[in-house]
Amino acid sequence: MAFPRKGVSGFAGILLFLLVLSAFFLYAFPAPNLLYLALILFHVGGGLVAALLLVPRLVSAFQNESVAARAGWTMMAVAAALGIVLIFKGTVRAEWNLLYVHIAFAALASVLLLANWLRESGRVASVAATGATMVALAVATIAL
Repeated sequence: MAFPRKGVSGFAGILLFLLVLSAFFLYAFPAPNLLYLALILFHVGGGLVAALLLVPRLVSAFQNESVAARAGWTMMAVAAALGIVLIFKGTVRAEWNLLYVHIAFAALASVLLLANWLRESGRVASVAATGATMVALAVATIAL
């Protein structure tokens, strides 16, 4: 199994982090250059690999994780499915609404999973602090 225990670690964790970074760059700096094209190809290829790794992780999440983690992994699965649809439909102007839904689901899933990780790793001590962390991360994500 790709994700035998709680949380994200190893290759899958690094891949998820790099996908989030590439998404920020692709959204913030659209440009017709080779770096942008390379990032698109990385994001598509890495997204497909992450979608495959997500299947066993999603099953594991529903067996032994918190509600926030379950919601986060479910939203990430929806974002992955939308990403796969975008691969086949393309992201021409007519499909931008679908692209924005993909971005919203991935961003909210990332916020939930990061807040859950902070809680489980002991960096955030209480449930109230976890909620406050989720709100702060969501506001920061929207501000970007």
